[in-house]
Amino acid sequence: MNKPNKLSTTVRLTWHLFVTHLEAEKQEIPLTPSDLGKQIGVSGKKFNKILSEAGLQEGIRSSKNKLIWMPTEKGQKYCTIKDTGKKHRDGVPVVQVFWFTSVIDLVNRKAL
Repeated sequence: MNKPNKLSTTVRLTWHLFVTHLEAEKQEIPLTPSDLGKQIGVSGKKFNKILSEAGLQEGIRSSKNKLIWMPTEKGQKYCTIKDTGKKHRDGVPVVQVFWFTSVIDLVNRKAL
């Protein structure tokens, strides 16, 4: 007995348009606070504090008292939030804030 064919729901528009790449809307690569901190010689934890002091993000506490960083309205244009593909034990997707490299210049100007 043959199995029925499974239909793919994936549509590869780039293939149909004969292109291999699409230009990203934002011409910067988003990085984690740890990666950005390395660029200026501080830890990711310290870089998160720098972002907070610059008014770009704020820390909120989860129901389990874990610190979660959320971008402020001012910080939203300097970051993107991505689903990491992981899930918490309760099944909730793990999301993370990634910051564009231009935020380094912004926080450096604020520190002067």
